[in-house]
Amino acid sequence: MALPLAAQGPEMYPLGPDSQVKPGVPQGTITKYEWSNSKIFPGTTRDYWTYVPAQYNSSKPAATGAGACRWC
Repeated sequence: MALPLAAQGPEMYPLGPDSQVKPGVPQGTITKYEWSNSKIFPGTTRDYWTYVPAQYNSSKPAATGAGACRWC
């Protein structure tokens, strides 16, 4: 039985130079949270992360974005 690509697991690949930490570039913070009170799917939990850039200033409006990726 052949599995769809998504069911085979994440493809691992080396990170390129743009994904490496660079001196002098501000580093934000990534914080993990858990969502565990779903009223639609009781008993399920979901992990999610937020990224806040180092330059974030709460006194100014901020652009936001959201995405859903099984392997991200």
